[in-house]
Amino acid sequence: MDRHFLQACILFDQGRYDLAEEKLRLSLAEEPDHSLAHALLADCLRQSDKLKEATAEAREAVRLDPELAQAHAALARVLSDRNYHADADAAAREAIRIDPDDADYRALLAAMLIERRDWQAALDAAEAGLELDAEHTGCSNLRSMALVKLGRNQEAREIGESALARDPHDAFSHASQGWALLNAGDRGKALEHFREALRLEPGMEYARLGIVEALKAQHLIYALCCAISCGWGASAARFNGRSFSAVISVIGSCMT
Repeated sequence: MDRHFLQACILFDQGRYDLAEEKLRLSLAEEPDHSLAHALLADCLRQSDKLKEATAEAREAVRLDPELAQAHAALARVLSDRNYHADADAAAREAIRIDPDDADYRALLAAMLIERRDWQAALDAAEAGLELDAEHTGCSNLRSMALVKLGRNQEAREIGESALARDPHDAFSHASQGWALLNAGDRGKALEHFREALRLEPGMEYARLGIVEALKAQHLIYALCCAISCGWGASAARFNGRSFSAVISVIGSCMT
């Protein structure tokens, strides 16, 4: 592999996608048929929200080497971002067909299924990945997410504890554990995990949304308690059984 491509790989891992893109274009100027470089360039462009260009690069990578799993995975990611879900799903499954022993591609499929709210299929994909690699962090976290949505909170919490025991500095594991705790009603500990996730990865939307939902639930419960404690006065007449049920319903919606 040429030095430009190797430098691009390092820059990509560091999250310096614009510089990685520059190095990849230099690499492709010297070797236009470098399929892996096209696939990595697709991922760089995707990170910069240049989705049409990213799609073209991923398709070129697939054309140059139809048996390159990374090319199909890059195509799956960008097609998923563009909401071409059927094509994205097919591309991810093709990556799995080509390299069935790589848990990363099972995690990719699980993540796309999570995004489409197909919780059981996502759980199946994540568990298939964990059969290949029992300590795969991505599959473990995605399994936890699916379990939470399926109402299996205790299992999700146990997975989160195991993941954090292996790597206490993994932001996604903290966020996943936060959601498991939130759905189990432990808002205090959930907030601790969400805040730690954001400390480790300040831009994580999954953790930020968790904090919002935890605070919403906390404030609703506080408002409910105030209404009940003041209910012996004139406000009691307005706080009837129907409104009580409505508040409980809203609290429940914040926990799913």
